[in-house]
Amino acid sequence: MSIYNSILTPIDVAWSVKYSNGVTILNSCIDFAFAIDILIAFRTTYSNKLTGDEIVDSKEIATNYVKGRFWLDILATIPFDQFVSAENKSGGEAVL
Repeated sequence: MSIYNSILTPIDVAWSVKYSNGVTILNSCIDFAFAIDILIAFRTTYSNKLTGDEIVDSKEIATNYVKGRFWLDILATIPFDQFVSAENKSGGEAVL
């Protein structure tokens, strides 16, 4: 899904390609799957690098995730292509 998004999103933004409803639905499903992945990551245990212990405390897991890849995951989940498409349809200039 990541490879698909990393190829299709820049093409869509650069050339405003018109896709069939099936591709639009697929893109929405992928964005939804990434959002679910964020929720799952807040509950996924990790190993402490110093002690090797598995961390199972929800607060520690959430803190570690937010300090780590959370922001990258959020940026990957935001459907920028849909925002640009909606802005182009309204006749305004797309600003990212």
